[in-house]
Amino acid sequence: YAIYYFRKIKDQSEFNHFDIEDLCLQVSRKVGLSKERVLCSVKKWMFEVPLDLLKEHCYLDVRHFINHQQNAGKTIVIYSDYPATEKLKAMGIHFNREFVSCFGGITQSKPSLDAMRKILEETGLSPNSIVYVGDRNDKDKVSAEMVNIKYYDIRHFRKLL
Repeated sequence: YAIYYFRKIKDQSEFNHFDIEDLCLQVSRKVGLSKERVLCSVKKWMFEVPLDLLKEHCYLDVRHFINHQQNAGKTIVIYSDYPATEKLKAMGIHFNREFVSCFGGITQSKPSLDAMRKILEETGLSPNSIVYVGDRNDKDKVSAEMVNIKYYDIRHFRKLL
């Protein structure tokens, strides 16, 4: 139940400012486990075990497109509610910069106007030079729309490729 509640609490807007340890503390109170045990479970089952599966189940067309764009000098920025570096490496996706909700000065989960402004400011990119590809309209599309960035749902984007 710890993973279920971790994700459920993370997606609730009233908890969108907590970092991973704060979230694990909330979960520990809910399920009756220590914060350390919850944190260990979250790290293992959300960030470690899935890595081998990602190698086999990534969108090859998207990976090829992203890597091609980076090789052509385009800036590839990743924005995720969860740390994604190891997952992206496992999929063979190359990128220039990663932003993660509740880490590195971003204090809220998606969608967050403050986070989008921080990303634009730190990358020096203008909204009209960006394409935002995501898989959740309630989070990714809303994030992009907050700062007038062109958004594509990953399923539609794959058809365009």
